[in-house]
Amino acid sequence: MLCCFIVPENNFVFGDNWIRAGFDIYFYEHPNTRMRFQIVVTAADGDNGDMAADDYYVNDGKCPAHVDIDFDDGFGQWFNDRNGLRDEFDWVIGSGEHRYGMTGPDIDHTQGTAQGKYALCDVSGGSKGDRAVLESRTLFVQNKCITFWYHMYGEHVGELRLLLQDGDDEILVWRLEGQQNKKDEWKKARVGWKNPISGGAAIAHLIEVIRGDGDYGDIAIDDVLSEGTYCDELLPPEANPNPVKSSNKIGMIVGIVLAALVLITLCAVICYRYRDSISTSTYKLFGRKEV
Repeated sequence: MLCCFIVPENNFVFGDNWIRAGFDIYFYEHPNTRMRFQIVVTAADGDNGDMAADDYYVNDGKCPAHVDIDFDDGFGQWFNDRNGLRDEFDWVIGSGEHRYGMTGPDIDHTQGTAQGKYALCDVSGGSKGDRAVLESRTLFVQNKCITFWYHMYGEHVGELRLLLQDGDDEILVWRLEGQQNKKDEWKKARVGWKNPISGGAAIAHLIEVIRGDGDYGDIAIDDVLSEGTYCDELLPPEANPNPVKSSNKIGMIVGIVLAALVLITLCAVICYRYRDSISTSTYKLFGRKEV
């Protein structure tokens, strides 16, 4: 693998954060070949576009795909919706000492203190259905697993959703709606997937909040861990975005019962006719007349 760290100049998106970049090179495709790598920078229009790179290295194995963030030093490699077209308000960094909103937690999950930081959606002053989107950098991986901790407290809590994005395609993989926690209670979320999007390589995570009907519905997350290995687990189980609804189950049961009744009726008719056929043949065999 070849990995390096880069920092773009447009600070309104990245600030002073260095962003890890890397890609996998399969040397067995080029046996007995000496290889030389080049970093190429292409200029765009204007003078406000400097770039920097640091800490290049080449190692055996795949490039790390982790995106770990506890929000104590800001958003790191996560960003509020960068094109500003998908949401109406932003995530903020909150804490017990400097708490936003009406129902956010007084402590973070990492340290369990009022000084610890977390990401928060302050829904006060908005409208029902408003969205806030927190987006990860693009990850070049196939099998994935993500874990995070969430705080959804208040009578007006809307939805918290996790989506995968590949270009213009989005797939919903995790969803909760309504109050889920007691005050200052953090709960664990975890979900894994295998190549749900065509191509299955370059994806970004979108953590989205949809505002409920009121100001008492702030939603917070903390300690996000994204890994390159698949995990066959969903926490909590009710976060499945495509559950089999109870009404569907009842409909299936009713359908099975009706099908069984039809089958039994059909068998009874066939047996009755078969019995009459045997009786008629018996009468004819012994020269008897049917009564």
